[in-house]
Amino acid sequence: MRRLPLLVLLLAVALPASADAYKATLTVQGGLTAKLSYDKLLECSPGQSWTLSTSADMNLKARVEVSGTGTFVSAYSPKQIKGAKHAKQISGYSETNFCAPFAPVEQIKPKCQGFTVPGARVALTTKGASKKLYLALNAGPGTPQEQGGLCATPTMKATDPNAILSALQWGGQALTLPLDLRTRSALTLGHGKKLIRRLRIVGPCDAAQITHGKAEVTPLNPLEDGDCIVDGAINVELKRL
Repeated sequence: MRRLPLLVLLLAVALPASADAYKATLTVQGGLTAKLSYDKLLECSPGQSWTLSTSADMNLKARVEVSGTGTFVSAYSPKQIKGAKHAKQISGYSETNFCAPFAPVEQIKPKCQGFTVPGARVALTTKGASKKLYLALNAGPGTPQEQGGLCATPTMKATDPNAILSALQWGGQALTLPLDLRTRSALTLGHGKKLIRRLRIVGPCDAAQITHGKAEVTPLNPLEDGDCIVDGAINVELKRL
């Protein structure tokens, strides 16, 4: 019987202490756009050229409960919230055609349409060996399926291995973005205080960089057929109630 208090003490030392849970609001505003160049122009033959812009636009505010330990944080919106859109746009359209004396043929300009995401969930979570905070956002199961073919959202990937990029193009699609903050920042937030992060997402679609703060980043433009770039700015605010 005398060994029991010692065992309890050892367990108390081995297990990280949980911080007191608190209510907060988690606000996500901004978005990101993937631009894909399509250039099939031909001399004296039918051809087309355009840029497809596919975006995720967000203006979300959710009530969450923040809890965790020194190495893990959880803050999750129990309800789906409105305020996210999946947008598409065709710009810079041009075409070539047969030269005289041959008659030109009619070509169809693609029509790509977006939609309002009916509901999304936002959260904070901990990822990676460094136990840094990440924003996690998911399109709800009722989200429509995007147009495919020439209107399909290009694949996006960040240089951060724990980040996930998407345009919320169907249900379950996620955005997971690093906040460059340790878990302690959220767990020790005082009453009425805020954590605010501004994220910039810029670069080629297969290796986009995510930076923080007010660093100036030069936007890119796709140049040739198949080129794809990402450009985005997202503000994240956690406010303890």
